[in-house]
Amino acid sequence: MNNFKTTGLLTTRNMVRISILALIGAVLTIVNFTIPVFFPPFLSIDIGDVPSVVGTVTMGPLAGVLIQLIKNLVKFVVDTSTAGVGEFANFIIGVSYILPFAFFYKLWPGGKGFLIGAVAGTLGMMIVGAFSNYFIFVPFYAGLFGGMDVILGIASAVNVYITDLFTLVVIGITPFNLLKGSLTSIVAYAVYRTLKPFLSKM
Repeated sequence: MNNFKTTGLLTTRNMVRISILALIGAVLTIVNFTIPVFFPPFLSIDIGDVPSVVGTVTMGPLAGVLIQLIKNLVKFVVDTSTAGVGEFANFIIGVSYILPFAFFYKLWPGGKGFLIGAVAGTLGMMIVGAFSNYFIFVPFYAGLFGGMDVILGIASAVNVYITDLFTLVVIGITPFNLLKGSLTSIVAYAVYRTLKPFLSKM
């Protein structure tokens, strides 16, 4: 498939596709689950980034970013429990997956580029997630919901090795993003393989 598109995005047809994929992404984000044995309960797993990967493959990286934006706006309006902090973080982390993925998929359209892009996207998610959570999201979230001691108390109840913000990011959030990125990659690749004949005509 060699139709990695970066132009002609704002057509009626593409905007309809972007809207549908974003709504699917919002639903998939709302339908989430936690793994309290390993990760703090405020970290939930979902596959809401999969539609933006599909949008990136069919319409280019800007479409993937727009799907992420609309998905999180819908989630914020319908089902936020974090005063928008979680949705903003989800957008930043999602884009940090999409952009590296798009770069490598554009270099090698097809299965090879998809797999390399998925690995790069997962690494991007982990790196950006680590820095953004350390400097922005966790401190801001803590300020809204009782302070850093409260957040660390919730996390340490699951993992006694989490004792401060650094350990929360290193052994809590970063492995979580590795798992989420890997799950997104596996599901997106399965969708890609299944729908490849259809996607090639889009």
